[in-house]
Amino acid sequence: MKQTKNNFHYNMIKGRVAEAIIKELFQANGYRVYDYGMERTLPHAVENVKNQKDEMALSIRHMPDFLVQHIETGVLNYVEVKYRANGKFTLHDIVGNPYKSTHFIIISKETIQVMEFSELEAGKSLPECELHDLENSNKFQLDGELVKQYKGYSKTFFEGVK
Repeated sequence: MKQTKNNFHYNMIKGRVAEAIIKELFQANGYRVYDYGMERTLPHAVENVKNQKDEMALSIRHMPDFLVQHIETGVLNYVEVKYRANGKFTLHDIVGNPYKSTHFIIISKETIQVMEFSELEAGKSLPECELHDLENSNKFQLDGELVKQYKGYSKTFFEGVK
């Protein structure tokens, strides 16, 4: 596929599928999930700010996808979901992101991993180790068996996707 406007839309579709998987996973684990990202709160701004470099445009573009709240504990977290065919995610991927308390959930065909902003700033990257697999993570109170089930959904949906 050529690097064109159509590629932007193709990537948006992949991102929305990844977001839907994670949203449903968190809801199944007793979280309230609030849509927060630019695509949902400012849908008409997506095309207008995607190539702008000023501080406000960058802040809007980096809005995390979700605000998640555990129903029992009330704890709130920003969650940004990314699909990466190779599972790789580094500090380079979040340059200019002002949301320092964000948890990044990276979906690939093989795994679902999570890493905090501060870990990326410290030089860590994904894929790193099994400790960052969402099913082994203690960052959220998620049922490991449910995570495995949703990892299977991810594998099914992204099979053959680049």
